[in-house]
Amino acid sequence: MAGSNRRVTVSRRGVVRGSVAAVVASAWAGSETRAQGNDQQLIPDALVTLIETWMEELAIPGAAIGVASGDQQQSVGFGIGSIDDPSPVTHETRFQIGSISKTVTSTAIMRLIEDGLVDLDDPVQRFIPDFTVADADVAAEVTVRHLVTHTSGFDVFPALPGTSGDTALQLLMDETSAIQQVAPPGGPFSYTNLNAAILGRILEVVGDGLFEDLIQTMVFDPLDMTTATYDTETVTAGPHARGHDIAEDGTAVVSTGSFALPRITWPTGGIFCSIDDLLRYGMYHAGIGVASDALPGKSARESMQRPLEPGGSLGRYQVDGVGVSWFTVDRDGITCVLHDGGTNGQQSLLVVVPESGFVCAVVANASTGVELAALVARWLLNNLLDSRSLDDEPGTPLMADEFTDCFGTYRSLDGTTYIVETAFVADGPPRITVIEEATQTPVFLDSLKKDVWFQQNVNGRQYIDFVRNEIGEVGWMRIAGRLVAKAG
Repeated sequence: MAGSNRRVTVSRRGVVRGSVAAVVASAWAGSETRAQGNDQQLIPDALVTLIETWMEELAIPGAAIGVASGDQQQSVGFGIGSIDDPSPVTHETRFQIGSISKTVTSTAIMRLIEDGLVDLDDPVQRFIPDFTVADADVAAEVTVRHLVTHTSGFDVFPALPGTSGDTALQLLMDETSAIQQVAPPGGPFSYTNLNAAILGRILEVVGDGLFEDLIQTMVFDPLDMTTATYDTETVTAGPHARGHDIAEDGTAVVSTGSFALPRITWPTGGIFCSIDDLLRYGMYHAGIGVASDALPGKSARESMQRPLEPGGSLGRYQVDGVGVSWFTVDRDGITCVLHDGGTNGQQSLLVVVPESGFVCAVVANASTGVELAALVARWLLNNLLDSRSLDDEPGTPLMADEFTDCFGTYRSLDGTTYIVETAFVADGPPRITVIEEATQTPVFLDSLKKDVWFQQNVNGRQYIDFVRNEIGEVGWMRIAGRLVAKAG
């Protein structure tokens, strides 16, 4: 999620045309399967065929899928790392996993908590005495708990400067004085990368070292994640994927966005790794992986997965709770723990079902990979666990008077303005429309339930919810997991 934004956009299904289709199809023949455990296929041929079709439809040059269940695991590479360098994707190809990196940062923080060096209710200023934001009272109030659950209330803007030096996170903490609140600390969750960046600095202070070195010794080394790194030069020296965007004609083009992420974003979304290492990390959190005294123990690991705050809309998913950097979905007696990630033209998803000892990992090198990840995860849950945990639920039509208090103007602190209005249709229940004022582009939404709406796309939904304040009035609209305050 490191590269996601708060704008409402209409998702389109990309269609492969011309040379890209040929490249993806030819590279498919070189896909590699890596299996461990017994001979049972966790990624069966039926799914492989579907993934081939989905990748062509979504114009995705390359992807990799990893599945673990109990003592079995399997990974498969598809397509190519880049249309400019058509090397086949294998189990060794490094992808950017984006905001799944936040859970890695919090795993290290949880070890400090387990050792009694940090407490969830410690104020940030205990570790960073000079930390401040626009409201000095808020700066003194914000705790580690607020950071790991995205309930600090910090707004995403303004953009913060960063350096490539070893003191990047320390310097970042000197530049937060302009950060304003979109919600009070301890209020509804609002996803922002700043929370994980602050956690990264706390890790440096308590661990007395560089962030990346501490993650190496506290997470990567104990899990034998040999391909995991934050260093772009290390990545480009071996097999790796480059991000792709989808052009107007539906073809994949190499992303013009930066491949090397700023150092201040490393705690929030900076990890590169192979599908096998991402799967290995997920297996640890499922309780079926490596056991090491260097990692948080069973109790601490499980406590990361327990909801600490209510959930809400998270773009592609409607989540029930927020734990320690993990999002939880509870349905039909099964709890899924998940996090996704997005950088410039790369997408990822990690789903863990601890009670079943099950893990699904997906990485893809195109912006449409978010759709592929959702399709793959749902297929696996449906067919291997008989679970509908990530399926879209039927909506409940609402009467017009049940959502009139959602109407109005919503404005983010960067000035982006949305107008929410009624959108009656000739047939069917009333809908609402969200219009971005600058572009006048309307997005039409159907109701899931009170205060929760969705845009139905070919391969799934995008969710938006309206969030009420302490007195029951609509105070915010949540888009892509981020709050936008109601202005009138």
